[in-house]
Amino acid sequence: MRRHLNRLVDSHNRLRISEERLRVGLRAANTTVFAQDTNLRYVWIYQAQPGYSTEQVIGHTDAELLPIEPANRVTELKRQVLEDGIKRHAEISIDSGDQTFVYELFVEPLRDKTGVINGLTGASLDITERKQGEEELRHKQAMLARTEGIAHIGSWEWYVATDTVKWSEELFRIFQRDPADGAPSFAEHNKFYQPEDFDRLKNAVKLAISDGTPYEIELRAIRNDGETRVCLARGYPERGRTTQSSSSSDHWKTSPTASGLKKRCTKPNIDLNLPCIAAT
Repeated sequence: MRRHLNRLVDSHNRLRISEERLRVGLRAANTTVFAQDTNLRYVWIYQAQPGYSTEQVIGHTDAELLPIEPANRVTELKRQVLEDGIKRHAEISIDSGDQTFVYELFVEPLRDKTGVINGLTGASLDITERKQGEEELRHKQAMLARTEGIAHIGSWEWYVATDTVKWSEELFRIFQRDPADGAPSFAEHNKFYQPEDFDRLKNAVKLAISDGTPYEIELRAIRNDGETRVCLARGYPERGRTTQSSSSSDHWKTSPTASGLKKRCTKPNIDLNLPCIAAT
Protein backbone atom coordinates (compact mmCIF):
# COMPACT_ATOMS: atom_id res chain seq x y z
CA MET A 1 0.00 0.00 0.00
CA ARG A 2 2.76 2.41 0.94
CA ARG A 3 4.61 1.54 -2.25
CA HIS A 4 1.50 2.29 -4.26
CA LEU A 5 1.07 5.64 -2.53
CA ASN A 6 4.70 6.49 -3.18
CA ARG A 7 4.24 5.77 -6.85
CA LEU A 8 1.16 7.98 -6.94
CA VAL A 9 3.02 10.81 -5.21
CA ASP A 10 5.96 10.42 -7.57
CA SER A 11 3.67 10.45 -10.61
CA HIS A 12 1.90 13.53 -9.28
CA ASN A 13 5.20 15.33 -8.78
CA ARG A 14 6.40 14.48 -12.29
CA LEU A 15 3.10 15.69 -13.72
CA ARG A 16 3.31 18.94 -11.75
CA ILE A 17 6.86 19.55 -12.99
CA SER A 18 5.83 18.82 -16.58
CA GLU A 19 2.87 21.19 -16.31
CA GLU A 20 5.08 23.94 -14.91
CA ARG A 21 7.56 23.48 -17.74
CA LEU A 22 4.67 23.72 -20.20
CA ARG A 23 3.45 26.93 -18.56
CA VAL A 24 6.92 28.44 -18.74
CA GLY A 25 7.17 27.52 -22.42
CA LEU A 26 3.74 28.95 -23.21
CA ARG A 27 4.51 32.19 -21.41
CA ALA A 28 7.80 32.57 -23.24
CA ALA A 29 6.14 31.89 -26.59
CA ASN A 30 3.17 34.25 -25.99
CA THR A 31 0.82 31.32 -26.53
CA THR A 32 -2.78 31.02 -25.35
CA VAL A 33 -4.29 27.55 -24.93
CA PHE A 34 -8.06 27.10 -24.62
CA ALA A 35 -11.08 24.79 -24.78
CA GLN A 36 -14.65 25.60 -25.85
CA ASP A 37 -17.95 23.75 -25.81
CA THR A 38 -20.20 23.11 -28.82
CA ASN A 39 -21.75 26.55 -28.35
CA LEU A 40 -18.25 28.01 -28.69
CA ARG A 41 -18.21 29.30 -25.13
CA TYR A 42 -14.85 29.15 -23.42
CA VAL A 43 -14.73 26.54 -20.67
CA TRP A 44 -10.99 26.76 -19.99
CA ILE A 45 -8.16 29.07 -20.98
CA TYR A 46 -4.52 29.52 -20.07
CA GLN A 47 -2.79 32.86 -20.60
CA ALA A 48 -5.64 34.89 -22.06
CA GLN A 49 -4.79 37.52 -24.64
CA PRO A 50 -3.60 40.95 -23.41
CA GLY A 51 -6.43 43.01 -22.00
CA TYR A 52 -8.43 40.00 -20.78
CA SER A 53 -8.38 38.02 -17.57
CA THR A 54 -9.38 34.37 -17.31
CA GLU A 55 -12.59 35.37 -15.52
CA GLN A 56 -13.54 37.75 -18.33
CA VAL A 57 -13.16 35.01 -20.95
CA ILE A 58 -14.70 31.92 -19.35
CA GLY A 59 -18.35 31.46 -20.33
CA HIS A 60 -18.14 33.89 -23.23
CA THR A 61 -17.86 33.48 -27.00
CA ASP A 62 -15.49 35.15 -29.44
CA ALA A 63 -18.42 37.24 -30.70
CA GLU A 64 -18.73 38.72 -27.21
CA LEU A 65 -15.01 39.35 -26.79
CA LEU A 66 -13.57 40.38 -30.16
CA PRO A 67 -14.28 43.10 -32.74
CA ILE A 68 -16.87 42.11 -35.33
CA GLU A 69 -14.60 41.23 -38.28
CA PRO A 70 -12.08 38.96 -36.51
CA ALA A 71 -14.88 37.50 -34.37
CA ASN A 72 -16.83 36.45 -37.47
CA ARG A 73 -13.78 34.88 -39.05
CA VAL A 74 -12.76 33.00 -35.92
CA THR A 75 -16.31 31.82 -35.26
CA GLU A 76 -16.72 30.54 -38.83
CA LEU A 77 -13.46 28.63 -38.67
CA LYS A 78 -14.36 27.01 -35.34
CA ARG A 79 -17.85 26.07 -36.55
CA GLN A 80 -16.29 24.29 -39.50
CA VAL A 81 -14.11 22.29 -37.09
CA LEU A 82 -17.18 21.31 -35.08
CA GLU A 83 -19.07 20.30 -38.23
CA ASP A 84 -16.48 18.19 -40.06
CA GLY A 85 -13.95 17.35 -37.34
CA ILE A 86 -11.02 18.60 -39.40
CA LYS A 87 -8.41 20.67 -37.57
CA ARG A 88 -7.63 24.07 -39.03
CA HIS A 89 -5.37 27.05 -38.57
CA ALA A 90 -5.38 30.66 -39.72
CA GLU A 91 -3.78 34.04 -39.13
CA ILE A 92 -6.06 36.51 -37.37
CA SER A 93 -5.48 40.27 -37.10
CA ILE A 94 -7.08 42.18 -34.24
CA ASP A 95 -7.01 45.98 -33.98
CA SER A 96 -6.54 47.28 -30.47
CA GLY A 97 -6.41 51.04 -30.32
CA ASP A 98 -3.42 52.24 -32.31
CA GLN A 99 -1.87 48.77 -32.61
CA THR A 100 -2.73 45.67 -34.61
CA PHE A 101 -1.98 42.28 -33.10
CA VAL A 102 -1.54 39.22 -35.31
CA TYR A 103 -2.21 35.72 -34.02
CA GLU A 104 -1.71 32.28 -35.52
CA LEU A 105 -4.73 30.24 -34.49
CA PHE A 106 -4.80 26.42 -34.32
CA VAL A 107 -8.09 24.63 -33.65
CA GLU A 108 -9.02 20.95 -33.49
CA PRO A 109 -12.07 19.00 -32.22
CA LEU A 110 -12.51 17.45 -28.79
CA ARG A 111 -14.27 14.06 -28.71
CA ASP A 112 -15.87 11.96 -26.00
CA LYS A 113 -15.17 8.27 -25.47
CA THR A 114 -17.56 7.33 -28.28
CA GLY A 115 -15.87 9.65 -30.76
CA VAL A 116 -18.60 12.26 -30.78
CA ILE A 117 -17.37 15.85 -31.00
CA ASN A 118 -18.23 17.61 -27.74
CA GLY A 119 -16.17 20.76 -28.10
CA LEU A 120 -12.89 21.99 -29.41
CA THR A 121 -9.44 22.90 -28.21
CA GLY A 122 -6.81 25.13 -29.65
CA ALA A 123 -3.91 27.46 -29.27
CA SER A 124 -3.30 31.06 -30.28
CA LEU A 125 0.27 32.22 -30.86
CA ASP A 126 1.08 35.94 -30.85
CA ILE A 127 3.17 36.47 -34.01
CA THR A 128 2.89 40.27 -34.09
CA GLU A 129 6.63 40.88 -33.77
CA ARG A 130 7.40 38.27 -36.42
CA LYS A 131 4.96 39.85 -38.88
CA GLN A 132 6.38 43.29 -38.16
CA GLY A 133 9.87 41.93 -38.86
CA GLU A 134 8.69 40.39 -42.12
CA GLU A 135 7.07 43.66 -43.17
CA GLU A 136 10.24 45.59 -42.33
CA LEU A 137 12.29 43.13 -44.38
CA ARG A 138 9.94 43.48 -47.36
CA HIS A 139 10.21 47.26 -47.06
CA LYS A 140 14.01 47.13 -47.06
CA GLN A 141 14.03 44.77 -50.02
CA ALA A 142 11.71 47.11 -51.92
CA MET A 143 13.95 50.07 -51.12
CA LEU A 144 17.00 48.11 -52.27
CA ALA A 145 15.27 47.16 -55.52
CA ARG A 146 14.35 50.81 -56.16
CA THR A 147 17.91 51.92 -55.41
CA GLU A 148 19.33 49.33 -57.81
CA GLY A 149 16.92 50.41 -60.52
CA ILE A 150 17.73 54.11 -60.14
CA ALA A 151 21.50 53.63 -59.99
CA HIS A 152 21.65 50.66 -62.41
CA ILE A 153 22.95 48.48 -59.60
CA GLY A 154 22.77 44.72 -59.58
CA SER A 155 24.22 42.01 -57.35
CA TRP A 156 24.54 38.28 -57.05
CA GLU A 157 25.62 35.71 -54.50
CA TRP A 158 26.95 32.19 -54.84
CA TYR A 159 26.47 29.78 -51.95
CA VAL A 160 29.28 27.36 -52.63
CA ALA A 161 28.14 24.54 -50.35
CA THR A 162 24.81 24.16 -52.18
CA ASP A 163 25.92 25.63 -55.53
CA THR A 164 23.03 28.08 -55.24
CA VAL A 165 23.19 31.41 -57.07
CA LYS A 166 20.96 34.40 -56.35
CA TRP A 167 20.57 37.40 -58.63
CA SER A 168 18.96 40.72 -57.76
CA GLU A 169 16.10 41.96 -59.94
CA GLU A 170 18.25 44.69 -61.44
CA LEU A 171 20.94 42.21 -62.47
CA PHE A 172 18.35 40.28 -64.49
CA ARG A 173 17.47 43.54 -66.22
CA ILE A 174 21.10 44.48 -66.82
CA PHE A 175 21.88 41.16 -68.51
CA GLN A 176 18.44 41.11 -70.19
CA ARG A 177 17.53 37.77 -68.68
CA ASP A 178 14.00 36.70 -67.70
CA PRO A 179 13.73 36.29 -63.89
CA ALA A 180 11.29 33.44 -64.52
CA ASP A 181 14.24 31.42 -65.88
CA GLY A 182 16.01 31.73 -62.54
CA ALA A 183 19.57 32.70 -61.82
CA PRO A 184 22.20 30.74 -63.76
CA SER A 185 24.64 28.51 -61.92
CA PHE A 186 28.14 29.84 -61.45
CA ALA A 187 29.39 27.56 -64.25
CA GLU A 188 26.81 29.15 -66.59
CA HIS A 189 28.22 32.61 -65.91
CA ASN A 190 30.72 31.95 -68.69
CA LYS A 191 27.96 32.99 -71.10
CA PHE A 192 28.07 36.51 -69.69
CA TYR A 193 31.79 37.23 -70.14
CA GLN A 194 34.48 36.90 -72.76
CA PRO A 195 36.12 33.42 -72.38
CA GLU A 196 39.49 34.67 -71.13
CA ASP A 197 37.74 37.12 -68.80
CA PHE A 198 35.60 34.38 -67.27
CA ASP A 199 38.73 32.28 -66.69
CA ARG A 200 40.22 35.17 -64.73
CA LEU A 201 37.01 35.60 -62.78
CA LYS A 202 36.84 31.88 -62.03
CA ASN A 203 40.43 31.84 -60.77
CA ALA A 204 39.82 34.91 -58.63
CA VAL A 205 36.73 33.32 -57.10
CA LYS A 206 38.59 30.09 -56.36
CA LEU A 207 41.29 32.06 -54.56
CA ALA A 208 38.67 33.98 -52.60
CA ILE A 209 37.08 30.72 -51.47
CA SER A 210 40.32 28.94 -50.59
CA ASP A 211 42.25 31.83 -49.02
CA GLY A 212 39.58 34.40 -48.22
CA THR A 213 41.20 36.88 -50.61
CA PRO A 214 38.92 39.62 -52.01
CA TYR A 215 39.37 40.47 -55.66
CA GLU A 216 38.92 43.35 -58.05
CA ILE A 217 39.35 42.62 -61.75
CA GLU A 218 38.32 44.17 -65.04
CA LEU A 219 35.90 42.11 -67.18
CA ARG A 220 34.09 42.41 -70.46
CA ALA A 221 30.47 41.57 -69.76
CA ILE A 222 28.14 40.39 -72.55
CA ARG A 223 24.45 41.26 -72.50
CA ASN A 224 21.75 39.17 -74.10
CA ASP A 225 21.59 41.56 -77.08
CA GLY A 226 25.29 40.95 -77.73
CA GLU A 227 26.48 44.30 -76.42
CA THR A 228 29.75 44.21 -74.50
CA ARG A 229 30.31 46.39 -71.46
CA VAL A 230 33.64 46.89 -69.76
CA CYS A 231 33.13 46.35 -66.07
CA LEU A 232 35.03 46.13 -62.85
CA ALA A 233 34.24 42.98 -60.88
CA ARG A 234 34.68 43.07 -57.14
CA GLY A 235 34.15 40.08 -54.91
CA TYR A 236 34.73 38.96 -51.37
CA PRO A 237 34.16 35.75 -49.42
CA GLU A 238 31.61 35.92 -46.65
CA ARG A 239 31.68 33.51 -43.76
CA GLY A 240 28.21 32.24 -42.93
CA ARG A 241 26.15 29.34 -41.67
CA THR A 242 23.53 27.25 -43.38
CA THR A 243 21.25 24.42 -42.26
CA GLN A 244 21.31 21.18 -44.25
CA SER A 245 19.63 17.89 -43.37
CA SER A 246 18.67 19.24 -39.93
CA SER A 247 22.30 19.97 -39.09
CA SER A 248 24.37 23.14 -39.05
CA SER A 249 27.45 23.45 -41.21
CA ASP A 250 29.86 26.24 -42.10
CA HIS A 251 30.11 27.38 -45.72
CA TRP A 252 31.64 30.14 -47.82
CA LYS A 253 29.70 32.31 -50.17
CA THR A 254 31.21 34.69 -52.67
CA SER A 255 29.53 37.93 -53.54
CA PRO A 256 30.96 39.21 -56.84
CA THR A 257 30.28 42.79 -57.85
CA ALA A 258 30.71 44.59 -61.14
CA SER A 259 30.52 48.20 -62.18
CA GLY A 260 31.05 49.91 -65.50
CA LEU A 261 33.90 52.31 -64.82
CA LYS A 262 35.59 52.72 -68.22
CA LYS A 263 35.21 56.14 -69.81
CA ARG A 264 34.88 54.53 -73.24
CA CYS A 265 31.71 52.76 -72.06
CA THR A 266 28.88 54.85 -73.52
CA LYS A 267 26.09 53.17 -71.55
CA PRO A 268 25.22 54.07 -67.92
CA ASN A 269 27.66 52.66 -65.37
CA ILE A 270 26.83 49.35 -63.79
CA ASP A 271 27.80 48.98 -60.15
CA LEU A 272 27.29 45.66 -58.42
CA ASN A 273 28.39 45.76 -54.85
CA LEU A 274 27.00 43.39 -52.27
CA PRO A 275 25.28 44.45 -50.20
CA CYS A 276 24.26 47.07 -52.75
CA ILE A 277 23.29 50.26 -51.01
CA ALA A 278 24.47 52.88 -53.49
CA ALA A 279 26.67 53.16 -56.52
CA THR A 280 30.36 53.73 -55.85
